[in-house]
Amino acid sequence: FRFHHIYTELIVTTFTNSGRFEFHRIYTELIVTTFTNSGRFRFHHVYTELIVTTFTNSGRFKFHRIYTELIVTTFINSGRFRFHHIYIELIVTTFTNSGRFRF
Repeated sequence: FRFHHIYTELIVTTFTNSGRFEFHRIYTELIVTTFTNSGRFRFHHVYTELIVTTFTNSGRFKFHRIYTELIVTTFINSGRFRFHHIYIELIVTTFTNSGRFRF
């Protein structure tokens, strides 16, 4: 048989009691798994993820992490696999209380 699993998932988590930070995680995931007659399969996992974390109570800094990640995993007949991990990451950290520098 062939199994194709395609879904889009949105996760938004906000911590309100502690008030220390807000965490937003948004990603789109595509999973395609194909089973062949011999039971061997190929697995492709491709997703794009956006992470934005903001620290509000401490007031010391705001941290924004934005990256796009592509993962492709292929299982070959011998059971070995090739793993490709490619991502572009942007990190912007701003220190507001000290006001000494921005990174």
